[in-house]
Amino acid sequence: MLFGGPVIREIATTGRSEAFERTVCEIFDAPMQALGMGYGELYDRLYDHLCKHYRSEYIYRNSVASLLQREGRLARGTAMLSELRVGKAKADLVVIGQTSSVYEIKTELDNLDRLDRQLSEYLRMFDRVNVLTCERLASRVAKAVTEDVGVTVLTEKGEMLVLRPALSNIHRVDPAVIFDSLRQSEYVGIIGEVFGEVPTVPNTRLFRECKSRFVTLDPQVAHGLMVGAFRQRTPHPKVLGLIERMPRSLISAVLTSSLPARAIARLEAALLSSPA
Repeated sequence: MLFGGPVIREIATTGRSEAFERTVCEIFDAPMQALGMGYGELYDRLYDHLCKHYRSEYIYRNSVASLLQREGRLARGTAMLSELRVGKAKADLVVIGQTSSVYEIKTELDNLDRLDRQLSEYLRMFDRVNVLTCERLASRVAKAVTEDVGVTVLTEKGEMLVLRPALSNIHRVDPAVIFDSLRQSEYVGIIGEVFGEVPTVPNTRLFRECKSRFVTLDPQVAHGLMVGAFRQRTPHPKVLGLIERMPRSLISAVLTSSLPARAIARLEAALLSSPA
């Protein structure tokens, strides 16, 4: 996947990607050097091609990321996470601001077979649970989900249309499910802050001992602590600066690529430079 983390990190590390250049050659029937376009412009061209012919999950994620960027929410500390483990499911997209919102993405290429099971897991962890889908599936999704689940459509014109807002689910979240999605540094910090100390046990028992304390918390308290922890996962300030200057097609890719600060300048040079 050209918009995935491995390719982005390869460009940030070496200044180029053989996989990207090979795919460009296959799609445009010419080597990258002959097209007279650099990485940034070609990424936008590929993105437009996907939007017209193959609206993959990435198109949906990037549409949400672009909206957050336009509204200034990224600059104000909103975090966007993808592929987050939630119980027995994996959340396509999570947005953390003042509260938590999760989006299960159902594209034109998907079916709804697993939707009930996925939403059941999300309702154990997040305040606002949504399905982000296409116009063709919108009515089926709206009928298939409960009224507390929000439904948003990415229209053929690329606009985000909220058909039904999600209702608050914060009182029903499960602290045990929340805990299992936290990193060790996050839950250790939370336990120390809330209970005044971290259990003095071997590392092999630390997870279990911390979890036994966390699950005693009120669901709303546990959710608030999760939101605070996840908001610390916001990208490096240099990444947010780069997003303001980078190709529109790559906002989500760069936000979720976990680039170290030293790689950001190299990525910017590769994306914004003119063709050789």
